Amino acid sequence: MTPWDLDSDQRIDQFVEAFESSRSAGIDEPIENFLPPADDPLYADIVLEMVRVDYELRSRNGSTPTLTEYFDRFEDVFASPERRALIAFEEYRIQRQQGAPVEKSTLGERYGIDVSSWPELPCGSVDESSDRHVSTASAGGASCRRVFPEVGTTFHGYHLVGVLGEGALGRVYLARQGDLANRFVALKVTLQSTPEPETLGQMQHSHIVPIYSVHRHEPFQLICMPFLGANTLADVLRALGTEHERPRTGEALVSTLGQRSLATIVRKSTASDDVKLDARPATAHEGKPLQTLRRLSYRDAVLALMERVAAGLAYAHLHDVVHSDLKPANILLTDEGEPILLDFHLASTAAELDEYQHVVGGTAPYMAPEHLRAIRTGASIEAAADVYSFGVILYEMLSGRLPFPARQGTSDTELTLMETDRRQLPAPLRAVAPGVVPSVESIVHHCLQPDPADRYPSAVEL
Repeated sequence: MTPWDLDSDQRIDQFVEAFESSRSAGIDEPIENFLPPADDPLYADIVLEMVRVDYELRSRNGSTPTLTEYFDRFEDVFASPERRALIAFEEYRIQRQQGAPVEKSTLGERYGIDVSSWPELPCGSVDESSDRHVSTASAGGASCRRVFPEVGTTFHGYHLVGVLGEGALGRVYLARQGDLANRFVALKVTLQSTPEPETLGQMQHSHIVPIYSVHRHEPFQLICMPFLGANTLADVLRALGTEHERPRTGEALVSTLGQRSLATIVRKSTASDDVKLDARPATAHEGKPLQTLRRLSYRDAVLALMERVAAGLAYAHLHDVVHSDLKPANILLTDEGEPILLDFHLASTAAELDEYQHVVGGTAPYMAPEHLRAIRTGASIEAAADVYSFGVILYEMLSGRLPFPARQGTSDTELTLMETDRRQLPAPLRAVAPGVVPSVESIVHHCLQPDPADRYPSAVEL
């Protein structure tokens, strides 16, 4: 099976995931760089979905995008009043949510669209009827599919407190589980059923996220997991900035944990300081892992964390599970300072390859060369591809830079350039991170060998 044999939703998600990953990495490239050729049968649907995502992201970041800009850039796509109406509803929904008294009739006149079926939304919130409207609205076979429950509502017995993260395939909420002591949990909501629950269910390891339960609430799949913290290694890298000079001590790693604490997330989501949570300083109840990280040098702290990541990955590989999307954003750093592998939605075992195609996702800057080829050929990948991704992360953590140019997009041209970059080893690690010892450099370069046969075959050997 090739990526072109996937159903429409999966293909659209593939393109949108690449676009959102770029934005998450702080790269502000135009939508056009991520689109398929204009004669692709799903071109209009992909434009519609990317515009919706781009508009929402820009609105959240405080800018004031105009739909006319999108309509002019993609004139052929938005010549359809139905498609204009789908995006215009996003403007109506987001502006009403932000407290702006925009009237749907005003938007109807502005964009020449029929708004008679739109629900009336109160300022400052969006009720559930808006979700129903958008999820069922259709334009030429396309729909604004990725509309998720709103923070502040109760969904399938879970009170949604905040958003911990989101991507093309779903959203992860901080939630309270009403039927079990109102405890905090992480609730992953996706529009597609994935093998992730079955994959996680067969693994029990201290560095792999466990699951509590799985539910269906049409059209969604819900995965309930323990809330272990809100920081990932991607947050650490963002906090450290783009300067290549790395900190001297592990204190820099530990200090990022307080930036997205449970109390911070809850207060930001509820706009209230009246949150009954543990308000003690972090150092008052630090466990041994955090204390150890503080005392270590920065590079030794990184190695200590990544050694535990390797242990979790080795356990998965021993169970014939290939993660397929290993990256900093998928490595949680718990409030106790322990790394946890997340997001196995692309993972597959050998037995599942006939049913699930696990090579069409992933995040390009962290992909092995054979993974990039597999996107186009539909071939499977092995554990050595995860080892390569591990090497990219370790290189980046130690040096402050990716080993290869951070190209973005999923066009054939971009994938070919990325694969060409990886046909040789990157700059020697010690040349860009002078404090690294030769043995560590050797491990990283062993992980980054272009030929998978020259790498550690799995994380077990790593």
